[in-house]
Amino acid sequence: MTPLEQAVIALVQAQDEVKRLGKEIGAAICRSEEAQGEMIYPKEPTNWLKLAYQREREAADNGYGWEYYYVNHDDDIEGYLAEHSPHALQAHLLIQQRREARRVVGAARRRVSLIGRNLVKARTQEQS
Repeated sequence: MTPLEQAVIALVQAQDEVKRLGKEIGAAICRSEEAQGEMIYPKEPTNWLKLAYQREREAADNGYGWEYYYVNHDDDIEGYLAEHSPHALQAHLLIQQRREARRVVGAARRRVSLIGRNLVKARTQEQS
């Protein structure tokens, strides 16, 4: 198998992993909302991920820039979600996995581009 074929296969596999994780994240969020029971309009299900990620900012002590802090917990997203919604915790963990999978996709894309550039360069040198 050529390096180009290997790079393309790695790219497709990485993209498929990102897609799979996205579907699992959606399913976990749905389970989180379903676990809250039926809501009476206009009340909506609590979005535990949104609450866990919610941050505010305030002026930094040194007077330059901003300091960010989490509104609902002290930098322990997983502990907060474990306490409130195991399904949202599962979604959070899957989101972290998807972040890494997206890095792999980026590396695979760069590899395919590099191989493609080298092939174009070799072709132009052959024609000259």
